[in-house]
Amino acid sequence: MRIAAFIGDIYQDYEAELVRTIERYAASHGHVVDIFGNCSIPDGNPLYAEGLKSIFRVPELDEYDGIFMASDTMHHFNMNKDLIHHLMSSSSCPMVNVRSVEKGFHSVVPGNESSLYEITKKLIEELGVTEFGFVTGRDDMEDSHERFAGFKRALDEHGLTITEDRIFHGDYWRRQGAITAEFFLSPTGTAESLPQAIVCSNDYMALALMDELMIRGIRIPEDVFITGVDNIDEAIYNDPPLSSIEISAEKLALCALQTLEKLIYGELVPEIQTVTGNIFLRRSCGVEDGSDDKKSRRYDSQRRMVSRRYIELSTKFEDCLTETECLDDAREFFESTGVFSECRFYVHDEKPPLSEHGTTLVLPINFRNESYGYCSMKLVPGNTRRPIDDLMEFVMLLIGHTLGRLKLYQEILSFKDIRALAFKDPMTGLYNRRGFDRKVTETFEYTTKNSLKTAVVSIDMNDLKGVNDNYGHSAGDDAIIRLSQAISGALREQEFAVRMGGDEFEVILLLTEPDRIDQYIKDFQDALAKANSETEYELTASIGACPIDNWELFVECMHNADKKMYEQKRAFKASASGKGSVR
Repeated sequence: MRIAAFIGDIYQDYEAELVRTIERYAASHGHVVDIFGNCSIPDGNPLYAEGLKSIFRVPELDEYDGIFMASDTMHHFNMNKDLIHHLMSSSSCPMVNVRSVEKGFHSVVPGNESSLYEITKKLIEELGVTEFGFVTGRDDMEDSHERFAGFKRALDEHGLTITEDRIFHGDYWRRQGAITAEFFLSPTGTAESLPQAIVCSNDYMALALMDELMIRGIRIPEDVFITGVDNIDEAIYNDPPLSSIEISAEKLALCALQTLEKLIYGELVPEIQTVTGNIFLRRSCGVEDGSDDKKSRRYDSQRRMVSRRYIELSTKFEDCLTETECLDDAREFFESTGVFSECRFYVHDEKPPLSEHGTTLVLPINFRNESYGYCSMKLVPGNTRRPIDDLMEFVMLLIGHTLGRLKLYQEILSFKDIRALAFKDPMTGLYNRRGFDRKVTETFEYTTKNSLKTAVVSIDMNDLKGVNDNYGHSAGDDAIIRLSQAISGALREQEFAVRMGGDEFEVILLLTEPDRIDQYIKDFQDALAKANSETEYELTASIGACPIDNWELFVECMHNADKKMYEQKRAFKASASGKGSVR
């Protein structure tokens, strides 16, 4: 039986346990499994995720008997939605998803509602808690609502209530720790404002909240109890150890694999199956559970040793001056970990072949939004270490960064203006794709800091081929330059334009006024009309725009702007003359 698995953020505890369980199960049942994933998905720039999505195109899906997916490990910037669309349109084999419900998939999910109900009930009945705060997960995720429902059911059964000013809406990640702490400390800024216990929807948010509260002088558990969900390693080693619920990744994965087998063999299986969790009360709730300082000290010592390895590896890859040196160093590192029996790299449009046996992990090699190839590693059977840890994730980033640096070196050998070459298009002077990447990050930071809305505009020259055919390629180059001047001439401060390639351009606008998009299009059209008065050919363009309400949906907004632009382009081509207007 051949199975394709898709898992993101493989260096995290839960995802690592999924990989380990899949490998053990596959080895004991004689299955061949290819795991397609990524180490880390950045939050800061949606374009970076585009480079990681290249992994979706690697497997020939019709070669597999079944598909295993952990969609909620790839929720950044719609990666999971893109993957689901790809799988639904390209595969007809049975598919199972873990930890969340996805349409078209059989799902194995944790007992979110029952688990939060049980731990809240314990806090009330065993520890006497009557005043609660709650930190939700992402509001757009079903498991977040299920967890709150379980918490609320326990309160209702015991005649307790919670008001909205005690409910913080989180995002399942660490970055909101300070905001969460300030929320619960309001209005006094002291322990007097805190409830007796704060129940968090996962460990990352709970640990971040604990850190920020302790920075502000709050004692845990003396001033407030804190609980989480997932029981990650850090929860156990934290000081104080975090009370948590373990919804076992192993149980989820085993149930999903067994479900996949049954579906492949034609058996009927419920579309949704539930796995129950276990509760661990620890010192964050005033309960001594046997967690000791020796574990914490050993954990800290290991972290210091790993920090030293980060420095050594950074220096080693920085010294690489060829692609071969880079990949040889990476291969040596991965094969020395004891986790992988062999490591191979596929670059320059090569794709990894189908595995013949065992479990293989396939990861993309990318730097930001540029993809350079793939790393294929065979897992050692029965290995108990996590397949990808923080250090291995760092090496994957180093590979992509080094290959990107070497590519840049090759490009600049005969150029003096390195910055212009790296970020500007030499013909038009506008930003190129690499410059786009850089400017998007700067604009994200600027607009977030200043609470500004933005919009993306897609522009495509009409009938460049006609200009080339009728007036020559020099006229075609002149047309592109004049179009770029019209595009940039309509910009205001902090806005920018990019030549994506050929006659395709993107513009990022700041919506400082309600009609900014319309005003830009008018100014652009006026500039284009002036350019046409100076040329023997007619210069027209198709244009589409889309406001960006949420930076996580940036790539989707680009696609929407492209769709509108192509609608105008089709209308232009369908018109009898196509002259006299800017589309």
